[in-house]
Amino acid sequence: ISAVKPQAAFYMFPKIDVKKFNIVDDEKFALDLLRDKKILLVHGGGFNWSKPDHFRIVFLPRMEVLKEAVEKIGDFLSYYHQ
Repeated sequence: ISAVKPQAAFYMFPKIDVKKFNIVDDEKFALDLLRDKKILLVHGGGFNWSKPDHFRIVFLPRMEVLKEAVEKIGDFLSYYHQ
């Protein structure tokens, strides 16, 4: 996963390696993450990304909460396949 540091916004659009993680449907990815880990993000298709390789995440929560969310996303990706 890679991301460009936002300039002024409170959200970012990380890019995910869809070949490495075998993701073909970003909406399904977002819903599966919500069901399994209780983490809400928005799939890139919701913002007209043509490929399923981006998602939007808000980083307003406290740093501890964000660290926990990133760890949970990493754990989810370690076993997730579509």
